[in-house]
Amino acid sequence: MIHYRYLLILFLVGGLALAPWPALADGIVGTGSPESCTESAFDSVFYTLQASGGGTLTFNCGVAPHTIIFTAQKPVSADTTLLGGRLVTLSGGNVTSLFQVYANQSLTLGEITVTRSYSPVGAVENFGRLTMRDSQMLNNTATVSGGAIASYGEVSLTNVIIAGNSAAQFGGGLWLDEGRAIIRNSQFSANTGAEGGGGIAASVGTSLTIEGGQFATNKTTGVFAEGGGIRSTGTLTVTNTMFERNSASRGGALFVSDGTATLSQSEFRANWAAYG
Repeated sequence: MIHYRYLLILFLVGGLALAPWPALADGIVGTGSPESCTESAFDSVFYTLQASGGGTLTFNCGVAPHTIIFTAQKPVSADTTLLGGRLVTLSGGNVTSLFQVYANQSLTLGEITVTRSYSPVGAVENFGRLTMRDSQMLNNTATVSGGAIASYGEVSLTNVIIAGNSAAQFGGGLWLDEGRAIIRNSQFSANTGAEGGGGIAASVGTSLTIEGGQFATNKTTGVFAEGGGIRSTGTLTVTNTMFERNSASRGGALFVSDGTATLSQSEFRANWAAYG
């Protein structure tokens, strides 16, 4: 079983150990009720920020958790921050990706849940800079690669849970095709990359740094698919990380080829591979 209780504790407690997000906002979605927080209300504020050069978007949807369902992907053409206050979920409704970050632009997601994206590249397609903190990406699907995130730029994840995502090819949680990713105190659990990299797949020339956290029950399903937890052909550095019960045809926890890997203060427990 997946340690969901452990994941939740990390998400709630780990986030509190960090400095709080700023309260100021350039745009607010909603007027205090769930009914006021719709996709059209989000679009109105979001696209105003894009046209005005970016800014911070917050939500006022009431005191209970609330889900906003998208019907179309939102392009990030200016530096944008979304703060969910631990109450907001953004859903693709199993029909669309949620965001595409343009080159030289940034998207920051704080205290928010992203779920049920369905597209070739999962929930966020990143050509610029993607930053997430104290957030979750759950049950997203890519028909190609990058179940939760497909990145060709820079990624920074801190206290993030990536769970239950899947990709038909590489990177059930994250497909790092170019650039670099720095991942701190985050959890990758029950993700599937059918052809390789159940949790993360990183290609030649990329830089992937992982500091703390856990990879648990991630898997590949293809014949000779590589890297249940991580498949890396770039530069990989792992510190203070647990790999537990991941599985693949080759490299149950890790598969490293052509690139380099440096591991320290990490633990491997009950991982499985058919061919080594």
